[in-house]
Amino acid sequence: MAAPAPSPLSVVAGALRQMLHEKTHMDESLVLVGHPKSSIARSADKSRLNLFFYRVDSGAYPADGSPDNRLFVRLFCLITPFAVADNTLTDGEVELRLVGAAMQAMHQHPMLRILDTATKKQIAMLHIAPHFLSLDELNHLWATQPDVPYRFSVGYELSLVPFPLETLPQFGPRVAQTAFEVMVDPHGRSLPISDIHDQIAPQGLPVPRIQVETHNPQWAPHVLLLVDGKPQYSHVFTLANKPAKLSVVVLGAAGEKVQLRWDTWIVGAADGWKPQAAVPAEAAVVAERFDPDENLAAILNNAAKIEFPLPQIGQSMLYAERTIAGADGRQLVLSSNPLMVSLREGSP
Repeated sequence: MAAPAPSPLSVVAGALRQMLHEKTHMDESLVLVGHPKSSIARSADKSRLNLFFYRVDSGAYPADGSPDNRLFVRLFCLITPFAVADNTLTDGEVELRLVGAAMQAMHQHPMLRILDTATKKQIAMLHIAPHFLSLDELNHLWATQPDVPYRFSVGYELSLVPFPLETLPQFGPRVAQTAFEVMVDPHGRSLPISDIHDQIAPQGLPVPRIQVETHNPQWAPHVLLLVDGKPQYSHVFTLANKPAKLSVVVLGAAGEKVQLRWDTWIVGAADGWKPQAAVPAEAAVVAERFDPDENLAAILNNAAKIEFPLPQIGQSMLYAERTIAGADGRQLVLSSNPLMVSLREGSP
């Protein structure tokens, strides 16, 4: 019998397996998908990490229930280490290291991108979140597996998994900032929304101190947008004050070169978000640390100048990327946090 075709569930499971392989530096053959019993029989002389997908739950349904719209579900995974002791560490210590590395990887990279295998375009974006199981829930799960003794495990939820994956979503504008404000009218009247709208500040939230852990060979760049000498992660420009160029600072290992790219959405465009080349397409890393009280002046003086990406009303997301060779020789692309630039009508 021929193997069944890939399904959304198997594609997502494979993407999580690949991400954990890359981020934890484990050999790909030692990150296994399946029943815990199958991990015992495989590579018994090496430590493994098992991904047991044990539950599918409802996520979101289209309002009209039409089969032409995508179905979304939540997928639950139990991550279990099968450790082998070495000359210096017990198997219990190895298990804690394996689970800790997996938890750190998913905490630092909580968004799982699913790409079309042919076009390499993004067709889904899943959120990875801890799903803390009670002792009763863990006992119930392991009681259904009499051939495998209880092992230290952690649960995670992946949401939302779309059915089918082949239907390309059309993403609209994204939210750069949320906030709330309490105002008092001395006459006891409510302000209409139109009066409040124009009071929204164009700049994003203040940027805290940033330290890139460059001692980790797989460090990812961190980017900052400078507007009027202030570091930001997002900014709203208007047609009247649109700059010709933007000032961008890249943090990481000083002197290293990174690649820049945009994802751009134009109002009224039928094809949603599209990749766009940055000009210039390369920038040098300035420093590994940003502290507004210490090195703000040095950061300002070394900012890269790149062309403003939007020809008309819309949004753009900037990413800095570095490419390294993985443990298995394949290339890994390490992407930075996004910077959002929005362009709207109106005056500054």
